[in-house]
Amino acid sequence: MADTTNCTPCVSCGCPALPRVSFDQAVVDLMESIALQESALSHILCAETPVSYTHPTLPTSYSV
Repeated sequence: MADTTNCTPCVSCGCPALPRVSFDQAVVDLMESIALQESALSHILCAETPVSYTHPTLPTSYSV
């Protein structure tokens, strides 16, 4: 049976290494990862927006 994962086992521990991908696929995967992180951050910021409106604001200047 042929190994279809395109992984080579690590010599020191026997665990599988990361699969080999082309440069083009690596760039696509990186861009997709960045897009997913931006989407997650956007969801967090949108969820926190109402919270920021309910907190009292600090005065911009203090009088002594």
